[in-house]
Amino acid sequence: MRSAPVKVNIKFFAGLRKFSPDGEGYGALSVESDSTVGDILDHLNVPPEKPSIILINGVHGNRQSVLKDGDTLSVFPPVAGG
Repeated sequence: MRSAPVKVNIKFFAGLRKFSPDGEGYGALSVESDSTVGDILDHLNVPPEKPSIILINGVHGNRQSVLKDGDTLSVFPPVAGG
């Protein structure tokens, strides 16, 4: 039996914005309730090496983190400074 879909809000920053559902950096997706961050990134064709920082509701996550209804996934590229 399939579980009900959940809605996940997505925010991509800097050079990753082009991978967002709207191409502008923000969007929402309906996904299966057991979907992971990796499932969503793969669905949006984000190369595995691109994301450097993954936050779920402001807390560090990773590609194996399971998302829940209403979660906000924020994805950042590598950050450099000097």
